[in-house]
Amino acid sequence: MRSLYEFRRYHSAVKRGDVGMWRKSVLGVALVFALCTPALAADFTLFDVDGVPHKLSDYRGKWVVVNYWATWCPPCVEEMPELIFFHDGHKDKDAVVLGINFEEIGVEKVKAFMDEYLVSYPVLLSETERDGPLGKIPALPTTFIVSPSGQVVQRKVGQVNIAYLEKIMKEKATSKAQ
Repeated sequence: MRSLYEFRRYHSAVKRGDVGMWRKSVLGVALVFALCTPALAADFTLFDVDGVPHKLSDYRGKWVVVNYWATWCPPCVEEMPELIFFHDGHKDKDAVVLGINFEEIGVEKVKAFMDEYLVSYPVLLSETERDGPLGKIPALPTTFIVSPSGQVVQRKVGQVNIAYLEKIMKEKATSKAQ
């Protein structure tokens, strides 16, 4: 019955010469629906400093904090202890951190940096493209938070800390339950 109703509305709009308005309203509803429905994060596979592949979808069921950083970036280095403590406190329960090195330096330099700063979470190597698989990377650090169902629920440009990450996880889990 609904399709007959829509057909009649469209037919009436054609008679009035108002097809554009009808199309706009249908497109408007579609746009609102699309904007309100969180999209699944684009799946990607990147290799860590030891050559082990990491696929985003392999972490489904856990929160994933994807942090773009570089060794030359002071705010990136300042937030690392927070990311390390967060990862170590959550990795066996509900969340992991994936660091993505966003610069063109050798693997050995990245490994040396990780050893110096005692980085315990996987660090993946990436191309330095401004459009990453999860969205734009306008500056460093940039962090994406991916829900256990695989949806990007937050992007933060600038430093993050444990309190911020846990707050986002709690807020997004609560809003999803309602």
